Amino acid sequence: MAVLSASIRRKLQHFLLFVFAVISVFGCNQITPQNISNLSFQQLSVECKIVQHAMGESCIPLNPKRIVIIDRFNFDNALALGIKPVGTVRSQAYLVPYLRGKMNGIELITNIDGHPNLEKILLLKPDLIIGLSSPSYRSIYKQLSKIASTVLLPWGKEAYIWKHNLENLAGLLDKQEEANQVLHNYTHRVTELRQTLDSQSQQRSASFALFYPGGFSLYRKDSFSGNILTDVGLKTTDPGISELPLSEEILPEIDDDALFIGGLTEDDKFRLEQLQKKPLWFQIKAVKQNQVYLVNAAVWHGYNMLAAHAVLDDLEKYLLNR
Repeated sequence: MAVLSASIRRKLQHFLLFVFAVISVFGCNQITPQNISNLSFQQLSVECKIVQHAMGESCIPLNPKRIVIIDRFNFDNALALGIKPVGTVRSQAYLVPYLRGKMNGIELITNIDGHPNLEKILLLKPDLIIGLSSPSYRSIYKQLSKIASTVLLPWGKEAYIWKHNLENLAGLLDKQEEANQVLHNYTHRVTELRQTLDSQSQQRSASFALFYPGGFSLYRKDSFSGNILTDVGLKTTDPGISELPLSEEILPEIDDDALFIGGLTEDDKFRLEQLQKKPLWFQIKAVKQNQVYLVNAAVWHGYNMLAAHAVLDDLEKYLLNR
């Protein structure tokens, strides 16, 4: 009875909210009446379940067919769980190599003034919208929820517990078994890599640094990349601050055997090339040991299971010379 009553309540809400959805989204994205007339809210006849999330509660379809995910972290985890959304918000800078061959049939939704294009989302006719409860998504939650059932999963410190993020999404979509298998596969691979490093007497340390306009950040061991390095048995320099800009002069103090460096733009790569010409570059321990590796910053800052496996690929490639 709980599911039935939730379904009835949802139907009534959508009849009332339909007009408000049209008006709200029209005001933000200039949707034409012709576009609106072609839309059908399929969720009106779908049973739903009530879920609690960062913005309160929502009644989501028991078996959603057209999911739109508005953040890249949940989107990549969805793919890892075997779920294929109909659309996602993603910039070209974050179309990382591990997504190659996985984006067919998925619409890329652009941002307008820092927010997802609501018109594009509406035209995709989603029955469920999923995102993180960051400030930018909170500000448009009401508009999103008038398009379709919307769930914003935790943001902030909890969002950086990346394995927990996978479990949150799996719990929302009743994919716990799939999540358990995905986590098992990761653990198995990590264990194998750790044993291989141990067998080769590779008692190493490593860190990840991100270059960007104005400086660089050294990621601490409780970050995504730091967590993976720790999982495979690599010690890592902990700067004591989390992902804050640091001066280039601190680079020689990074006392790690290997240093993985990433940049998001061509300008970042140019800055690194300029740094490599300076005397301080040759004071870095990893440089002296010829163990500085350029990696994809979006991968090493991925905070999702697909990215985690891509990081493991890099570790095997560079540390085991595979």
